[in-house]
Amino acid sequence: MDYKLVCLVLIVIISCKSGGVPGNVLPVDEMKVVMWDVLQADEYANYAVTKDSSKNVKQETLRLYSKVFALHKISGDDFGRSYKYYREHPAMEKLLLDSIQVYGNKMREANYQRVKFELPIVKPVIRDSALKY
Repeated sequence: MDYKLVCLVLIVIISCKSGGVPGNVLPVDEMKVVMWDVLQADEYANYAVTKDSSKNVKQETLRLYSKVFALHKISGDDFGRSYKYYREHPAMEKLLLDSIQVYGNKMREANYQRVKFELPIVKPVIRDSALKY
């Protein structure tokens, strides 16, 4: 009887491990960067198709996704498995989505810092009233 109780307690302790994801799932910090790039690729594909009607949205999206996966050195299966895990665990999904939002805000702020909006200096045109135009 004591053996069964010890086993039950060990199973409960192991299953209640907090904050971790399984080994075959991308951690939140890595997944947020991949998701950010996937979302940008998706938006770019939609934009590119509106500019060039000869392109297929689905093909362009898949092409860009494969580039994103290659950039992050993961496979489409790795991404799909991780995405499915986060969708099935609402608390982890919320953590992921919140971290993507914060990451996106930082990326936008960094881009705005690099671009300086300077208005050109316009010198007034002084015309000679003696000349006929």
